[in-house]
Amino acid sequence: MVTVEQYQLMENPTYLETILVIGAGVNYASAIARKLHKKQPTVTEQLRTLEQAGLIAVWERGEALKFAVKWEILTEAFYEMVRQVVKAHEDTENRQFLSKMEKVELDEVIPRILIENFLKGYIDTFLDLGGKHKGLGELILAFFDGLTNLDSIERRHLVKRYALDEELLESIASHLAIELSINEKITLESLAMD
Repeated sequence: MVTVEQYQLMENPTYLETILVIGAGVNYASAIARKLHKKQPTVTEQLRTLEQAGLIAVWERGEALKFAVKWEILTEAFYEMVRQVVKAHEDTENRQFLSKMEKVELDEVIPRILIENFLKGYIDTFLDLGGKHKGLGELILAFFDGLTNLDSIERRHLVKRYALDEELLESIASHLAIELSINEKITLESLAMD
């Protein structure tokens, strides 16, 4: 179970980036500071906060403490976000999708290893290319938006590599991707009709 404190820390882009850098293999304070272009005392304090919240753990004590991400917490937060968005649409006409979602285990549709690999790859891409700093909720919605924007060859490779249920995954992706901009779209449509 993910705590409120853990959610709050993962929604903070600064803390999330620190978690993801650790997950990608940069696992001690001075290396994390260099990777994120921060001062080591700042990173050391962030590590202490993340460890106390149970999002990371010390896995090796030596010259420098080395940390590991508690992936089960991040993946559970991911699944919880999916459940919340789906539940928020219970009053819509899409009953068939909702009843299908009640019968599946999310880790069978979106395997934990896919989430971990996405988050590890994302932080490397983000640090190379830059962009908007995101909390976990926004990053999850962007994940689904990214899925909807894959071309058919990329999608087939992803489906094959992770043994995914392509039809259900596409359905989930389209439902969650729209959360990024549905209110904005409706507002713009109403402005266009005024």
